[in-house]
Amino acid sequence: MKKEDVLMNFLRYKKFFHIILTMTVLFFLVLHVPYRASMPSPDVKTLASYDGPYECQNSTATIKAWTNESETDVTLYYRYSKDNISSWDPGADYVDLTLADAVLKTQDIDMYYPQRLWFDEENQLMYIACRLSHTLQIYDVSTHWNLTKITQLKDRTNLAYIHGIKVINNWSYNGINYGNILLATAGSKKTMFLTLSVNLSTTPTILDSEAINVRFTTLGYLNYFINETGNLIVVVTEQAPIARFTIFDASNPTDIVNLSETIIGTFQEWMLNPTFDPTHRYLYTSKWGDNTTVTIHDISNLHAPVYVGYQLPERPMNQTKQMSMRYPYSGKETYIITMNRTTIDNNCQLTVLDISDPLAWTIVSDVNAYGTGEFQPDYYGEWAAVRYYNGKTNNSGLTVFNIADPYKMFQAGYYVHPSITVNSHMQWVDTNRSRIFALSYTSNAFYAINMSRNLSQAESWHEYEVDTDKPFEWEFDFPNGIGYYEFSTRGSDEDYHITADCRIFSTAEPLAPPTIPLISGPTIGNQDTTYSYSLVSTSVNDDMLQFTVDWGDTSTDTSDLLPNGMTCIMNHSWMDAGVYTISCKAYDTYGQSESANLIVLIDVQYCEEIGYLIDDTNDGVYDLFYSNDTGNETIVGQYDETYLLDIDEDGTWEYTYNSTEGLIEIQNSEEKETPGYELILILYAISIVVIYRWKRKN
Repeated sequence: MKKEDVLMNFLRYKKFFHIILTMTVLFFLVLHVPYRASMPSPDVKTLASYDGPYECQNSTATIKAWTNESETDVTLYYRYSKDNISSWDPGADYVDLTLADAVLKTQDIDMYYPQRLWFDEENQLMYIACRLSHTLQIYDVSTHWNLTKITQLKDRTNLAYIHGIKVINNWSYNGINYGNILLATAGSKKTMFLTLSVNLSTTPTILDSEAINVRFTTLGYLNYFINETGNLIVVVTEQAPIARFTIFDASNPTDIVNLSETIIGTFQEWMLNPTFDPTHRYLYTSKWGDNTTVTIHDISNLHAPVYVGYQLPERPMNQTKQMSMRYPYSGKETYIITMNRTTIDNNCQLTVLDISDPLAWTIVSDVNAYGTGEFQPDYYGEWAAVRYYNGKTNNSGLTVFNIADPYKMFQAGYYVHPSITVNSHMQWVDTNRSRIFALSYTSNAFYAINMSRNLSQAESWHEYEVDTDKPFEWEFDFPNGIGYYEFSTRGSDEDYHITADCRIFSTAEPLAPPTIPLISGPTIGNQDTTYSYSLVSTSVNDDMLQFTVDWGDTSTDTSDLLPNGMTCIMNHSWMDAGVYTISCKAYDTYGQSESANLIVLIDVQYCEEIGYLIDDTNDGVYDLFYSNDTGNETIVGQYDETYLLDIDEDGTWEYTYNSTEGLIEIQNSEEKETPGYELILILYAISIVVIYRWKRKN
């Protein structure tokens, strides 16, 4: 073949050769380079910010359990109500009553017909008026299993048949502090209203006295209030030739002033237990006569009280002869509770009345006391302590009623002792120390009763903490915030009582934990390199702060105590590559903050949501891939700066990753085939045939 023909044939097929050569190159490239899909740029992980400080409307209180027994552990229980005590279902509460201590006439000859008592909770003193020994006695009751007399005043002239007593601590008037003063009614030839100085453990002394009536009566009742001008106003009711009440100004206890006397009824109508409405405008006096009535006077003018009317609440036993009145419900100042009975041997009634209309009282509810109650019960919180007596069986003692819900009153427990509680007639409920004090004029006894809740009856109680070391006490942090809390304790014999307030309403400035710390420092780093992190928090209580840090690698650090708001610097290095979460809390004397977190990448590169690359040898080249789906690590492949990822450990590459293009999924990676593969092979075969035939012709 001539050279010219060869050249012409080459030029003729030159374009064809270019096509074949290009396709061949493409064929081999497709076989060796994965298909790359378009992918968005890598996701940038950011830490959420925190909105502090954490709001916690709390305060703290020390709660102590006390007992005269030798025990090894005591458990504190509590319950909570945000708005009022009714929301913790008090209707489920019953009590267990046990004798703590008693003082009898056989031990103290002057414990003769104890008639009245008054409890000074602040100083833990009990004042007792003994009618037939003509004494005023003062007892230390700080430990109720050991009632101890401190002092007494015996005066057959001025304290003869002493009856009503009330104590006012730290009384001041016109710049003069008179200390603790006691108001009393007594008398022999004539009935007297007296003021006495009772400055704690010193012997009481009489400051002044004022005759009420020339005729002697053994029963004089009194009550007092402090008016808007700061005067001490005392009202005394008594039986005389004609029933009356007398108003005194005792602001200066050394100079009692008689303001007015008001006649109410006729002879043998005894006026009992004067009661004031919350505004001190109305005076209620109950009559013991053929029918119990409540006489109402407007005493806005202390010098000239005005008769308003009377009430005889309609009830099944409208012939009742005795009545006492009290306002026991906080927030329900229009509700009054009364005690009624017919005769000494008949049943009594506890009745709640709505007296919002002074001239139209209505019954809210009542409960039968299943025994007789004297007209001197005591009401405290949700409890009423009532004298219990049954003349047919001669049982006598105390009955406790749950009156927390005025619509669901019920008997919660009772206590009878054959030689101590006979004809008990004056009670005092000390809920703060879970006890009841009482007097018995037949047994000539002053005694104390332990009152513990039967927690098995209530689902609203929560266990707080067990204390195994004496003294048994707890720093209670009011876990539910501001509101009402009530406490009870139990030991192995379930006979423990609270020395701090049994019910607390937290109204102090809110105490809150420190604010959530702010953590600042590197979030990307390398192994065996030390990094510094700054921690900042604020104590809303202006306390010293301390930080604890969990570095995420099983190691922790705790800082020294630092001034409030000071930045704390802590250093740390990680020995292994990985993703670490730094967790930090701040502490003050109140409590701990919520945890703040910071994620740190040590020789790690995130591959979006599927996992991350790990530089295990710290040489700048990633060796492993951690899969978020499987939680396993696999070896990576690499060409140039691109990493091949086998995320499911099946031996094939599913993704590629490099810093420029990010994460790319490999299409059809199982067979590693390229679209049009068969067409390329056909064309390649055709080109071989054409070349072969061309060679044979030439």
